[in-house]
Amino acid sequence: MSMAAPHLGAIPDTFDPQRRSEVVPDAARSGKHRTFDVQPSRNWLWPTTRPEQRKAFRAWQFIANQIIDDAGYSFQTISTFEQFLFWKKGEIYATDEQFAEAAGRCSTRKVRRQIAAYRNMGVISVGLGWRRPNGGNFKRTRTIRLAVPAVFDPRIGIEPSDFDADNSGPDGDCE
Repeated sequence: MSMAAPHLGAIPDTFDPQRRSEVVPDAARSGKHRTFDVQPSRNWLWPTTRPEQRKAFRAWQFIANQIIDDAGYSFQTISTFEQFLFWKKGEIYATDEQFAEAAGRCSTRKVRRQIAAYRNMGVISVGLGWRRPNGGNFKRTRTIRLAVPAVFDPRIGIEPSDFDADNSGPDGDCE
């Protein structure tokens, strides 16, 4: 028997359709989506120059990814944030449809659930508003801002470790 994710338990080495309930616990098939308690957060400070903005985004991404991974949640929607980021303000104005297309053509319902989960985890803040394009009907708007939880888990690193990039062999030879 090999071990997989701890919440799945032991998974047999061979496939046996009769053992389906043993492979995936019934609790994993509840049909209910995971919810997260709301964590107080604070907006990520946004610099003014492009090199500083890129560095700030990478730092935020590093922290957010750790928080999402610790929760065992999906990166599907948040992985698309960089392509929709309005760099000058550090905000995202994309629609659920745009996120869904960029995230592999998933459903807009999945996008909404994931954005709500990220908000509850404290890695983004969401502002809602209205606009009236060209004097027409009012339309609902959403602004996503990068954020971090007000209180950090002490295990969360705030910058990547320096990894040794020595690719030489055991004797120091590169050949």
